[in-house]
Amino acid sequence: VMFALILPHFCRASGQAGGDFLEIKASPRASGMGEAFVAGGDDVSAMQWNPAGLAWIRSLQVEAAHLAYLLDDQFEVFTAALPLRPGSVLGLRFSYATVGGLVVTDDMGLETPAPNHDLMAEAALARSFGDRLALGFTGRFYQSRLVDFDARGFSADLGLRYRVRKGFHLGASVQNLGPKITYQEAGDPLPAWARLGAALRVAETSRWDLALNVEGDLPLFKGVDPYGAFGLEGSFSRIVFLRGGYNLAAKERGPTLGGGLSLSGFNLNYAFVPFGLLGNVHSFSLGYGFGRSESPQKPALDLPLKNIPESQSRVEAAVVENVESPADIA
Repeated sequence: VMFALILPHFCRASGQAGGDFLEIKASPRASGMGEAFVAGGDDVSAMQWNPAGLAWIRSLQVEAAHLAYLLDDQFEVFTAALPLRPGSVLGLRFSYATVGGLVVTDDMGLETPAPNHDLMAEAALARSFGDRLALGFTGRFYQSRLVDFDARGFSADLGLRYRVRKGFHLGASVQNLGPKITYQEAGDPLPAWARLGAALRVAETSRWDLALNVEGDLPLFKGVDPYGAFGLEGSFSRIVFLRGGYNLAAKERGPTLGGGLSLSGFNLNYAFVPFGLLGNVHSFSLGYGFGRSESPQKPALDLPLKNIPESQSRVEAAVVENVESPADIA
């Protein structure tokens, strides 16, 4: 119902979008899977695609990411997810981008790098309703400088995630809802998107598992066509992760590749995204999950840990807390 009410309004109000920096995300895990992440994102980086994906995180997670984008653009991102109480998680994200490739020419004909940078600060709140439904909201402040012009404003994301059964999730989000971005007098609509996807664990043994993610993205502004994306994530002993995917957003893009390593609560991720003659995009991240049984990079689609009833004894609660994985109590 929420999405049905919002989408028609923004589709009617759409136009050529500005604020390209709002579309770029720095998550090697998602990038390695073709950015098909709206339904399968279940760690701290899920905030960039679907804030509802934070809802079943059980202990503090942090992640720092670096994105080496096209034309020497550089993005630095820090994200944290903090459970407030059973079923409620607070997400925080700070990002800074420097834009390369632009120069200004003075009266003497000398060229110097143009001052171009973007800053974003975001806060998200995710709430689970049992072990099937989760909703999320993100509020965002952004500030952008383009040569001698500045723009600042606010935008918001809405997200939903639904667990159909163990190993099968659906997800949806609407991103970058807000007033026009204005560098001078005239303004442009934000690059708002509606995303819908599914994540399915297609194979699993005691040692390894394989998850498939598919996603369809609909632009709520003119000039860009809808597109699809899909990706695979496989893990061995929940230590080594391999990823691959394809994103149909631009014909210049090739197949994406990525991998990760998770040990003692730390996780290291890398992704490679080719853009043909335009160059290649590389992203890296280092994260940590606090808490003895919490890993910031667990296989997607595990059954969330159910909330412990108030009437449950302390002994029973301790037994649940010592379970190594949500899947162990499925």
